[in-house]
Amino acid sequence: MDMESHASVRRAAEQITSGTLGIPKIDVLLNNAGILGTPYKKVDGYESQFFCNYLSHFLFTNLILSHITSPGGRIISVTSNLHQLSPVRFDDINFKDGEAYDKLLGYGQSKSANILFAVGLNKRFSDTNGIQTYSVHPGGIDGTGLTKHLDLVAEGYKDAEGNWKNPSHLITTDCGIASYLYAAISPELDGKGGSYITESQIKDPAFPMTKEDAERLWQLSNGILGTNF
Repeated sequence: MDMESHASVRRAAEQITSGTLGIPKIDVLLNNAGILGTPYKKVDGYESQFFCNYLSHFLFTNLILSHITSPGGRIISVTSNLHQLSPVRFDDINFKDGEAYDKLLGYGQSKSANILFAVGLNKRFSDTNGIQTYSVHPGGIDGTGLTKHLDLVAEGYKDAEGNWKNPSHLITTDCGIASYLYAAISPELDGKGGSYITESQIKDPAFPMTKEDAERLWQLSNGILGTNF
């Protein structure tokens, strides 16, 4: 599935809902695909990190929602602690068509959107069909390839030899996966949908993620996509 193509996202969803892939139900949906710090470009009229990291997941999830186990299914919206860099810029998603673009602010915006997506999904579906949604920051994991668009030396994260200047912020892959598993299966989270999780704990995001902003983002997304989810 190409997250820069909503035609590709729709085809992938159709393969699931039509039964082509032989998947009767999905117990846990983990929306994990993402890009970080890419040069400015627009995809179908919208900044690429917002498009790939959030909007494609919004579309895919809603298209296959009928295949999520109900009740009891869980949806995990992967975010980052870098959401703290930018809320959703409702009045300027595209950074003045690139003139005001900062690649890390673009990433932050997309990850704030993913937290609001979890809040919005949970508001809609936890009571009606028992599907709960969480946003998860897995932590800083080296070697994933996510930072390939960043010059980590020039930006001060690594020294000239390529060593991390502050390796204490990194965690192992197993530790990162633990937060995903906690969100996916822990009974402690029953009835706590919409929560932001990191280090296998519920924590507060950097700033309030309100149901009102979640609804505003939901309607904005429907308007962009021409959908009525």
